Amino acid sequence: RLLACLIRDLRKDLKGQQQSNEARRHVSRALKSLGGKDAPPLTLVSISVRKETADSLNSACEDFNVVRDAFLNRLIALLRSSDKFLQTLELPKRVTSSRRDGSEDMPTSPLKAIEEVESDPLYYLRSACFEKFGCGLYELAFPQSLHALACYLPDEDVPGTKGHEDFSQSMAFLDNFEASLVNAKKRKGT
Repeated sequence: RLLACLIRDLRKDLKGQQQSNEARRHVSRALKSLGGKDAPPLTLVSISVRKETADSLNSACEDFNVVRDAFLNRLIALLRSSDKFLQTLELPKRVTSSRRDGSEDMPTSPLKAIEEVESDPLYYLRSACFEKFGCGLYELAFPQSLHALACYLPDEDVPGTKGHEDFSQSMAFLDNFEASLVNAKKRKGT
C-alpha cells in the first residue's frame, strides 16, 4: 500500500517531465558507483508487492524515464531521513506546520500513530520541501554526490550533455561579466 501511494506522488511531482536518456544513464552510472571504490558490491534485494503495484511502478518509471532502483533507493533514504541527509537537502529536522486535517496532534497509541503515518509517511517531508523549494520530493535536486537517487535530472545537471555545456558556458559568461563590473560612482548633486 505504501509503495502504491508513493508512486502516485512520483507521478504528481514529475507530471509533464521526462528525464533524457543521457540523464538516465548518468543516474544509472552514479547508482553503480554509489559509496565509492571501497563500497561493498551491490546486492540484489527482492521485495514482494502486488502485481498491480509492480505494474504501476514499472509504468511510472517508463513514463518518466526513471531508473527504478534510484526511485526505490531514494524512498529508503527519504524514509530514513537521517539528520545528516536532511541537512544536506536543507530540509528541517522538525516541522511545526499543521497536518492535513488541521490538527497538530498525534495519537498516543503507538499502533494508531503508526496507522496514521502509514497512509502518508512522507507528508511532513513533502510539506517542508514544497514550503522551502516549491517542488515535490521527487523533483527536488539532490547534490551531485546523490545523483544515484535522482528521479529527474535536467540535462544542465548531467556532465557531458549539451545542456550542461550550455549552462556552464552561460555561468562562465556571467562570472566574467560580473568580474568586469566596477562600483558605480555617486554622481554630484544626487
